[in-house]
Amino acid sequence: FFEEIEEIINNPDFQSDRLIRDEMLKEFRKKIKKADMPTWMMDELAEMHATFPESTSIRCRSSTNNEDLPGFNGAGLYDSKTGILGDEKKSIEKAIKKVWASLWNLRAFQEREFFKIDQESIAMGILVHQSFPDEEINGVCITKNIYRPEVNGIVVNIQKGETSIVLPPSGVTSEQFIVKQNINSEEAIEIENISYSSLNDNKALLSVKEIEKLNKILFAIKMHFYSIQNSVTKPDFVDFALDIEFKIEKKTRKIIVKQARIY
Repeated sequence: FFEEIEEIINNPDFQSDRLIRDEMLKEFRKKIKKADMPTWMMDELAEMHATFPESTSIRCRSSTNNEDLPGFNGAGLYDSKTGILGDEKKSIEKAIKKVWASLWNLRAFQEREFFKIDQESIAMGILVHQSFPDEEINGVCITKNIYRPEVNGIVVNIQKGETSIVLPPSGVTSEQFIVKQNINSEEAIEIENISYSSLNDNKALLSVKEIEKLNKILFAIKMHFYSIQNSVTKPDFVDFALDIEFKIEKKTRKIIVKQARIY
């Protein structure tokens, strides 16, 4: 597909007409979704899928080389899809090809163009983890106190069910709190509530014990990444932060960390 996308991008009509650009990208995405995967890749995907418990749904999350760049975030531009073993309509193969194809949706193309990112240098990687369709709570955390940078702590946003925190429906607010930490340990000194979820009658979604447990997990992740980064750039620990996504399972209320990246 490399030669084909180069030809599309250099087409004068593609460059000058937004409607034509949208249509050509749409047709290109269809070709990616219909294309055959090589046998070796299918074999490796089957092996990977077999490492999960039987009948487990697999979440294929987009992860490109043109996100989290200096001056360009790129969050929300690409699709993530779920693959189900033995399901022809939602096979892991189809899920992966849909994620790959989303690299070439119109909005993503135009944002990259606006920020002068070389369109032919981009690539899509995929992060794979168990899908958790029945979640009690979803959450996002920044592992530093973005409101009072001089005070060590973390800022947590959580919401009931699967309702988005980053792009919530109109009129919906999430729960937000700050956990102030001892700089030398995982101990939570104080929990400061800023807002409560409008989907939970403005009541707390987590107990104090659950917040303390979450804090320990997030602190451990921060320490892990800080120890790696410290050997390279030696950042200030209080200022160093990660952007971490997590879920709380409905039946067990187990904390599942989905991804972590430098903030």
